[in-house]
Amino acid sequence: MKLNQSDKPLALLYCDDLIFVSKISIAARESDVETRVITNTDLDSIEELVGIAGLLIIDLNADHLKPIEFIHRVVDSSTSRDTKIVCFVSHIDHERIKEAERFDGIAVLPRSKFIDQLSGILEGIKQV
Repeated sequence: MKLNQSDKPLALLYCDDLIFVSKISIAARESDVETRVITNTDLDSIEELVGIAGLLIIDLNADHLKPIEFIHRVVDSSTSRDTKIVCFVSHIDHERIKEAERFDGIAVLPRSKFIDQLSGILEGIKQV
């Protein structure tokens, strides 16, 4: 099974908010970056997926996805070293921001700042 369908850089989305998935997908198309939403069926092969992705975008407010547990799993994986991880979260969710910032090398942005910087974030994985 080929996990990346093209030679374009791959950004994985751990997000269930359709508005954000849509905004990210549109920006990715404009930046010539492929996106893939991670589903529960992907969790068994997450190490493989992260290993081929240049970027992992995580919605920290997707409570039922258990994003902090997911970050633990990804960061503990040896395949995550070359993958940039960017999280977005409501600016008033101070506890969750602190919890995610404990992980080394992970960017945590308020939702509005994430959207403002999205094009640059996507362009950044093309440089790798």
